[in-house]
Amino acid sequence: SPMAKLKQEHVFAPPGKVGVAIDVVNGQPVVHKVKKGSPLEGLLQKNDLVLAIDDVDTTRMSAADVTSLMVKRMNYGRKITFVR
Repeated sequence: SPMAKLKQEHVFAPPGKVGVAIDVVNGQPVVHKVKKGSPLEGLLQKNDLVLAIDDVDTTRMSAADVTSLMVKRMNYGRKITFVR
């Protein structure tokens, strides 16, 4: 698959709000915006493709589902896997 050629990267979000807005582009969840003051500011960028959260595949999820997965695990650190 074309995705396999891109280098997957990981960021680790600390417990609490991540301050990241998700959008869906071409059927795949991408970072729409990283809010000022977010712990992921400077780590995630607009249009990064979100592949997984804590190794749960998010590539076919809606923006709402990706967001709710992040919120559901808010009391824990989360690993976000993405490609740029």
